[in-house]
Amino acid sequence: MLDQALRKAYDLPEVCSGGGFVFTGVDLDGVEALALLNYDSTSGGSHGGLLAIDMPFGFAWGHEWMPDWNTWQQHDSSIGFKETSESHLPSGGKRDTGGLFQANDDGSISIGAYGGGASSTRRVLGGGGYMTMSWNGCH
Repeated sequence: MLDQALRKAYDLPEVCSGGGFVFTGVDLDGVEALALLNYDSTSGGSHGGLLAIDMPFGFAWGHEWMPDWNTWQQHDSSIGFKETSESHLPSGGKRDTGGLFQANDDGSISIGAYGGGASSTRRVLGGGGYMTMSWNGCH
């Protein structure tokens, strides 16, 4: 009851769900192709793919396609990233950490963080977490 009053008073979003994901793929000089495995606290498991392109100032933009395992409905949406990258690792690879922002089809938004790395052979591996919020109520 108190959390609803605070949300209304300060126009805060309602937290609808949260989840975690792992990814693997390749980094081809500014373009990443990733396979994703995800678990969401509301919709359950899903898998899919993501294509992303690097933008200036450490930003990246991508699009993901994810069928969920409960209904097998395809969900796709654009996703933005802000990353920091450390490429002076002894192995010749790089370590990435960053945040993500996604506007979902139902009007909710997802924000999260991730970490991972790329080997000197451009293979990518990592994982992260997120939470989904909405100002219009959870669906």
